[in-house]
Amino acid sequence: MHDEMLTHFDDCIAHMLLLRDRLAAARRVEPGERHATVLAAIAAAERFAVRADQTLLEVRPTAA
Repeated sequence: MHDEMLTHFDDCIAHMLLLRDRLAAARRVEPGERHATVLAAIAAAERFAVRADQTLLEVRPTAA
């Protein structure tokens, strides 16, 4: 589980850094671009949460 969780973190952080670079780029921004980038960051965080939760559930199954 440890390696899998680290992979989830690494994937999320890498995606967030790409999105950060998009926001920080010194260029003209198209209308709605910042908003779309923030929505993409939220989606990346949500994907991380789901994948991390699934990983935890595989290790600690719910009691029946």
